[in-house]
Amino acid sequence: MNPLPPPGGLPLPLDAPLPNAPEIAVAASPVEETLSEDEQNELLNELS
Repeated sequence: MNPLPPPGGLPLPLDAPLPNAPEIAVAASPVEETLSEDEQNELLNELS
């Protein structure tokens, strides 16, 4: 039996890029890098 197509009906190639993934990753990384070690330690202490 053939595998069922994805819910959209049009099968995507396995190497098709996920929409918005690069933008989200790039937008999220600088925020973490701007935290100093002291700021990171303070956040970890609040979470624990």
